[in-house]
Amino acid sequence: MIIVTRLHGTSVAVNCDLIERVEAAPETVVTLVDGSRFVVRESVAEIVDKVRAFRASVVLLAGRLDDRPAGPQHRSGPGGPPAGPGRGRRRRRWPGRARPPTSRGRRRTRR
Repeated sequence: MIIVTRLHGTSVAVNCDLIERVEAAPETVVTLVDGSRFVVRESVAEIVDKVRAFRASVVLLAGRLDDRPAGPQHRSGPGGPPAGPGRGRRRRRWPGRARPPTSRGRRRTRR
């Protein structure tokens, strides 16, 4: 996401993957794929530079993750909590039955 400044001074974070186009007429207008528009203070070149810098940082971070030493992997994935009791297969509440008993103690049948 990139941070841009609206004309009245507030900052807004915009997902740069959802930017459809950026126009400079007389103010800079950022149009998203859903049709929403933002009039911002930054120029078209500044927005392009911000998007480029953001995507470069994503590629750099992905390269760092690939260079991590291989350690023990947990079921939840790298960096997550270890798989402990209760994190494996889910147990049924009603052993031996596919679904809970009805109020009368018997299974419902189709009519």
